Amino acid sequence: MTIGNNFSLSFNTDDEAQTQSIFSSLIDRGTVIMPFETVFWRGKFGMLLDKFGIQWMVSCNDGSIICYYFDNCTNCYFGNYST
Repeated sequence: MTIGNNFSLSFNTDDEAQTQSIFSSLIDRGTVIMPFETVFWRGKFGMLLDKFGIQWMVSCNDGSIICYYFDNCTNCYFGNYST
């Protein structure tokens, strides 16, 4: 095991410009593992190792992903918070 390869940090937002800016800042003196680009599950995603050797997963939703149970969250993975 090497320092930095035993975990990854994840950052997710709905603002593409903000996410691109964060990705660009993190790759300064780092290494791109997967470029920040459009992915098949919608939105954009990228992976990198920053200058300290920490692995990052950066993603941006395109706004089309909506929870199927949003109006009635009793069957949702997150459960019903009203009880």
